[in-house]
Amino acid sequence: MEIEWISASKTEGLRVTGEVVVHLEHPERLSVVSVEPVHVEGTALVHDDTMAVDATIKATVVYRCVRCLTSFSENLETELHERFKRVPLSDEEEENEFIFTMGTAIYLDPYVGQELVLSLRQNPVCKEDCKGLCTVCGADLNNGECGCDRHPIDPRLEVLVQVLDNMESDSTGD
Repeated sequence: MEIEWISASKTEGLRVTGEVVVHLEHPERLSVVSVEPVHVEGTALVHDDTMAVDATIKATVVYRCVRCLTSFSENLETELHERFKRVPLSDEEEENEFIFTMGTAIYLDPYVGQELVLSLRQNPVCKEDCKGLCTVCGADLNNGECGCDRHPIDPRLEVLVQVLDNMESDSTGD
């Protein structure tokens, strides 16, 4: 998505609307299966050599649950507020306030992608009470119990369990 400085220099600003394709680097690290086309809608307003872009970003994200590995989708909505400067920044201006640009247009895709990534869920789960996968056989425990003993005893400590069982049987046998 591109905004030209001349178009946005009207007193009422420029309405910005369109779709952006976001390419995520290593989506598997984010537990993201896919991101549907991202919709951007907002305004761009130029004052002197500064352009303010304020927009809403909407997308449907397909995640992979970190507990049971099931795919699920979720609507995501976030805000984009960026300030661009056409001329080099002066000493008083902070680099984190403005983004210095050159040329006749601003290409918004990387800024939209950055906001989208920052809004993604860190450890997505399909539902709050997701039971995950069985650590023994890998069955999805949301579909029912598998019957596996998921609390195995460390073989190095098995002798202690036998001693405790003997102590319990001795105390109940008195």
